[in-house]
Amino acid sequence: MTALPRRFRRREDGSLTIFSLFLFILLLMISGMAVDMVMHERQRVHMQNTLDSAILAAGSLDSGATTEAEMTAMVNDYVAKAGIDPSRITVTPRITGSSSRTISATGRFEIDTIFMGLMGINEMHGGVGGAAEVGEEKVEIVLVLDVSGSMGRDGKIEALRPAAKDFVTEIISKLGADRVSFSVVPYNHQVHVDDDLRSRLDWDDALRTVLPADVAPYPGAITTYAQFNPSSRCARFREADFRNVALTDTARIEGSAMFSGLSGRNLTAYASYPVWAGWCSDSYSRVLLYQNNETDLHNYIDTLQGEGWTSIDYGMNWG
Repeated sequence: MTALPRRFRRREDGSLTIFSLFLFILLLMISGMAVDMVMHERQRVHMQNTLDSAILAAGSLDSGATTEAEMTAMVNDYVAKAGIDPSRITVTPRITGSSSRTISATGRFEIDTIFMGLMGINEMHGGVGGAAEVGEEKVEIVLVLDVSGSMGRDGKIEALRPAAKDFVTEIISKLGADRVSFSVVPYNHQVHVDDDLRSRLDWDDALRTVLPADVAPYPGAITTYAQFNPSSRCARFREADFRNVALTDTARIEGSAMFSGLSGRNLTAYASYPVWAGWCSDSYSRVLLYQNNETDLHNYIDTLQGEGWTSIDYGMNWG
């Protein structure tokens, strides 16, 4: 009788069965946790995608929602149709301008676990959130307008003025005056710069030598001349100046001379020269910079006249 207990104590038959049972229970718990976590992630993705779509729809300028309350109602209606309780969603809308708005929303959810309840975890909680901002960036617009002599014929300048004013009005009404800035560059044979713009640029005022250094001038000869004329409103561009996209305040700009454009004509008196014949004279419209007042822009455009020759390359380079 004593030999049987000793044999039973020494035998190892069936020991793996007990280990396998514990291992099976452990694998069952891990698999159950995976199932519960997949259910949690599926609910999170569903709520996140629904909330993102609702935010984008309510934040759109074409949504029809014109008040913050309407934006909130649109989000709540969107999530309700997706089977989500709107009371679990918190919406924060903000209309910041006629063409700009922001909206954010957060949501919370929970699911009942299936297998994790064996470990005392009966619920899993989660949250989602999103935000959207809609609006145009501040816009700078440059109108490069031909005001040469040909525009003064056949009603061209008369057609240009209302077209330019209508464009200004349309842009300001769409974007708002606080989000847009206009500059106007009228050009004919030159572009006439205003004092503000000229003060920002490095205008070349150096003296230029007329004769080569190794040539002796005759008595009384003019050997140097001033490159910069304080009365000149124009720049003289060289070939290299047209290779750069923008003018900078570090590049030196060569001033253009002021003279009559009617050289060679048989005019007996200076007084008989027409106003438009002056090269870089004060009679031409100057560049208008950084304006967003609709009335001021309209008044300026109404002063444009068609006079002088045409240099499209100068107009585009300044524009």
